[in-house]
Amino acid sequence: MHKLVQALPAIPVLLSGSCGGRSVFEAPPDERRFENGPSLSAPISNESTSLDPAIHIGAAASEGFCTVHQSGKARCWGLVNDVGPGDGSEVKIGTVVPPTTVFGIEDARAVAAFVEQVCILHQSGRVSCWGWSHHSQLGETVPNYEGKTAVPLMLPHVEHVVQLASGHHHVCAVFEGGRVGCWGGPYSKSLGVPGVRETKLAVDPGLTGVSEVSASIESTCAVAAGRVYCWGDAIVGDGTGQKHDTPAPALVDDALHVAAGSQHTCALHEDGHVSCWGSWKGTTRESTYSPTRVDGLDHARQIATGYAATCALRDSGTIACWAWHGAPSGGSVDVATIHDAVEIAVSEESACAVRRSGRVACWTKDGDVHEVQWLP
Repeated sequence: MHKLVQALPAIPVLLSGSCGGRSVFEAPPDERRFENGPSLSAPISNESTSLDPAIHIGAAASEGFCTVHQSGKARCWGLVNDVGPGDGSEVKIGTVVPPTTVFGIEDARAVAAFVEQVCILHQSGRVSCWGWSHHSQLGETVPNYEGKTAVPLMLPHVEHVVQLASGHHHVCAVFEGGRVGCWGGPYSKSLGVPGVRETKLAVDPGLTGVSEVSASIESTCAVAAGRVYCWGDAIVGDGTGQKHDTPAPALVDDALHVAAGSQHTCALHEDGHVSCWGSWKGTTRESTYSPTRVDGLDHARQIATGYAATCALRDSGTIACWAWHGAPSGGSVDVATIHDAVEIAVSEESACAVRRSGRVACWTKDGDVHEVQWLP
């Protein structure tokens, strides 16, 4: 019998997860280069502070992004699929949406999204979502399968959340007190509770002391007291190559953060190095069943994964990415034109960073860097 999550008071959040999209860019490029890597096009830096600076960013599996701003508002743009940017508009698949303010959101703390849903974590610890609920990923807000909402709806019975992550058809939250709850489906392996294939109510996979959760297509990972636990349709990282329907420990005991990609997972260690396991697409590396250190990368403080690629933000504000084509085999490539990043997010074929100024710069897997131009 599964356990329902017991909600407790909220504490400050740690952003996780993904919103995906091909951004709308407007900037005249000049020629720059990756450090030790291929050439790219990038705009001349604009250091002016926006009127409502971004403070958090999330990306989804396709090619859209969402940001949370100092005012508490949220904006989404790019290829947000047919879930829309959250302003009530109907959007066809393949439509590139300009930066659009999400309807009714004034107290956003973080955003977590994937292909079919976007969820906002509020300052109150409540969660609101919009998009499709084919497999109960919008909880009790709309009916299953054909249920859809183009504006955020508050999820009942989901309270006191401190961190949020979104998979393909499931959403997971860390609650104050360190418990995890997941809802959606359609597979029990993504929820971490045997016998529960789909649920509108959060179920508890049984971990305690959790500080972060990360979700991908049909897999989930969490950090608890430095240990990384994974479950679902992904290699756990325990050296066996096995997949587990319930949380199983990876060979990592000093993790600060974890980021789950489609077929790979990465952990940020206490000393600032990064290790990954699973399928390393885009490089000559074979799949690894055990955590393998990313060569030449130290002093990282955040990691973010997309479908195949991963990026790391260093203490210095610089960014390194790997597993996209053009990166050295087994190593990483620096985004040489960004030196002031405070947070990053990765989608399928592009990535974005919030800069110290509150502006957002994005780049593609080919290395083209542009600054996002906000609408008035």
